[in-house]
Amino acid sequence: MDQDSRSVNAKDFAFLAKDDEKLWDKILGAKVEHVVYGTGRITAVQHRPNYTPLITLDFGAVKKEWPPKSFESGKTRIEVDIPLASQVDAAAAMLAAAERAAVEAARREAEELAAIKEATRLEAERWARLTPEEQHRERMAALAIRHKERLDRLGLVFKGIRPAASSRFRRVTHCYECHEELDNSVDVECKSCNWILCECGACGCGYRVNSPTMA
Repeated sequence: MDQDSRSVNAKDFAFLAKDDEKLWDKILGAKVEHVVYGTGRITAVQHRPNYTPLITLDFGAVKKEWPPKSFESGKTRIEVDIPLASQVDAAAAMLAAAERAAVEAARREAEELAAIKEATRLEAERWARLTPEEQHRERMAALAIRHKERLDRLGLVFKGIRPAASSRFRRVTHCYECHEELDNSVDVECKSCNWILCECGACGCGYRVNSPTMA
């Protein structure tokens, strides 16, 4: 190997050249080593409109035409001059950092998903241990919280919710917000507007605030 040149991983060179495809012209005639095909040379670099370059490698008995993506396997090394090798080294450091970041992000995501799955399992087990009455109380408490938060956002006063059993007349309709079916024989009502209260927290209070006809 010439003292003015050095072997670099073609994967790292391809990463460097992705933002400047003309860098491939600098390795025309360069010696290459492939783990399967052995020693060869880059004999042609064909630039193609709207496509990445097509690189021709001659290994003697075997000739290959590869796009830059083919070098991402890391099986090929290219002999380049020292200044270019330094650029490749810097690109390799960036690539390694990006790959480490991707691995770390995937690890964190997997841990978060595992934590969510475990929390869901524990909550399902806890819920199954509750009596129907306890489950109903929890659902109503959660619904009251959602309803209060919605009224707070609208600047309205929360006056509580009324059990469905207290209503004298049956009403069947749908939620104007999420379009879920509503039935006051099973759903609760808002004490402020007397509308059936949806699981999403919407009631007539929000409809009256947002309706153009009520402005």
